[in-house]
Amino acid sequence: MQPTTFLGITRGWRAAVVVGFAGIGLALGWVLPWVARWALDLPWVPFEGPLRLLDSAPDPWLQFGAAALGLLAGGWLGVTAIVEALAVTVTDQQVELKINGTTRTFTRAQIAAVFLDSKRLVLLDPTTRELAREKPEVSAKELAAGFRAHGYPWQDADPYLGSYRLWVPDMPGLPEGVNALLNARTRALAKKQKDDEVELRREVGTLGVIVRDEGTRQYWRRIPTS
Repeated sequence: MQPTTFLGITRGWRAAVVVGFAGIGLALGWVLPWVARWALDLPWVPFEGPLRLLDSAPDPWLQFGAAALGLLAGGWLGVTAIVEALAVTVTDQQVELKINGTTRTFTRAQIAAVFLDSKRLVLLDPTTRELAREKPEVSAKELAAGFRAHGYPWQDADPYLGSYRLWVPDMPGLPEGVNALLNARTRALAKKQKDDEVELRREVGTLGVIVRDEGTRQYWRRIPTS
């Protein structure tokens, strides 16, 4: 039995990210009063009212307060970056994906293929339905080695790539409702509305169709019926 394999930002790097962001915030907060005073000496500056209000605060409380707020804001940004990063834990029995505070676990029997598609880690079940599609924090080489070490069917590319067709509006042959969802998803892709794009992909999947993207172009394939 292989030991557990972790594929993500390690504890050491997590600490470094949080400390780094906090340090940057501290430095920016420390110099903010000087920047405000310098800006007020210019002939014209936007947000002059807030800058004058900031400059009216007494020293040294202004500088220490700004530095403390910068420290807290930077630390919060660092923690947010860690929470939003994908952490993959692989064992002989299961794969665990943790991102945005949510953990999903898939057993070995549920996973029929694992690969990278457009820099996203994709897990397929035996029906070829997508179980997950997330952006990893480690290289393709590390992912391949980690999954193969535990006997998972790692693929160098999507094994069903040849089954996809370019989607165009009102395309025939799609289940009812899919064209409307893909129309909405086209707008979400153009506006870079990530949450809407992901949710619409899920909705399309419930209707028996898998979608992959190349830029703003969408390609689709049907999930085979048993």
